[in-house]
Amino acid sequence: MVVYENDIDLMSIFKVLGRLGDVDTHVVTDHRGKETKFLGKIRSANNSNLGVMYFPWNRALGVNKINLAYRQSETVGLDGTIIISNEFTSAAIEQASRINASTNQKIMLLEAKEIESFLENMEIA
Repeated sequence: MVVYENDIDLMSIFKVLGRLGDVDTHVVTDHRGKETKFLGKIRSANNSNLGVMYFPWNRALGVNKINLAYRQSETVGLDGTIIISNEFTSAAIEQASRINASTNQKIMLLEAKEIESFLENMEIA
């Protein structure tokens, strides 16, 4: 289990995302067996396979990582990606919206503080 300084650990992320469906915490590989940037995947209730990427950076995540998620999810046969980061640039948010509107791939953006808030509420309940 990877824990980033001042950030949430991967098991906490998958605990929250587990509310969306079945969790597979194995690193996703491409058709050649090469590891991708996906830390795992979720099979949602409607049978969508969503890869999970986490970038615990101190700066905002940009368009290049949105495009990476789109390309890699297509390459490995996923239906989309959940990207978690501390912050997203406005251009990255717009790019995710364009991909969602114009392709079959779905890109969902979550800030780490949202995951933390979900986790806190799950512990209270």
